Amino acid sequence: RDFQIVGVFGGGVTPSKTGGAALAINPGTGLQNNYSRFYNVTIYGVPIGIDFVRTEMALVRDCCFLACPEAGLRIANRYNIDGGDMAVTGCTFSNPYTYGAGVKYINSGGLRFTDNKILGGGVGFLMAYEAVAGDTGPAQTAILILANNSIENQANQNISLTRVSGSSKWFYMLIHDNELAGCPVGIATDTSGFIQQLDIHDNTIQLAGSGSPLGIALDGVTELQVHDNSIKANGGTSPIGLYLANCSQTKV
Repeated sequence: RDFQIVGVFGGGVTPSKTGGAALAINPGTGLQNNYSRFYNVTIYGVPIGIDFVRTEMALVRDCCFLACPEAGLRIANRYNIDGGDMAVTGCTFSNPYTYGAGVKYINSGGLRFTDNKILGGGVGFLMAYEAVAGDTGPAQTAILILANNSIENQANQNISLTRVSGSSKWFYMLIHDNELAGCPVGIATDTSGFIQQLDIHDNTIQLAGSGSPLGIALDGVTELQVHDNSIKANGGTSPIGLYLANCSQTKV
């Protein structure tokens, strides 16, 4: 707790270090870190701030991740992808580039991401689900809660939910009471149909003022609820508040 890690820029506008993390939490294959705590930590100018590789029950609170081109946090549990139950709260992610993510979430079920601020980057919160078995356990996991966050001014999406490998579903996501703004797309899924049980409610979304912005764009979701969201257009060409394709058991 209560420390800073500052990368080297070498006179340029991006960090000199082209890969790696300021801190990597990885005890090695077949092992798992438990109950790590990070309080009031600032990481500046490193590709990845903290890389959680094999971790369960971690807490990150009141930390700042600044100018991390790949991600402020990268979260996975390659020991057991269904083990996780991590909490991130009260943190600030500020990325001055048009690429990378505030958070890159690979697996590790049960993440609670609450009361955070994400500014800039390509994507604010990026789920890049790797649905493959870890050192032990299943090739599937569940539960993601995104609540009471402010996510603004990304180049692509405020929140992006994708599966990049494997074939299993992700069960239960809850996205509520977030403020999303200044982005071509507020909340979006890919087309793989990997999400079952998604509830999106009470979010405030300010659409970008140019281009063809989308508030919520979902494809292939099963057991979907979308309700009580406020989506405001601010110009642009044919803005769309809600776009649904190939979704089933849907309530709007």
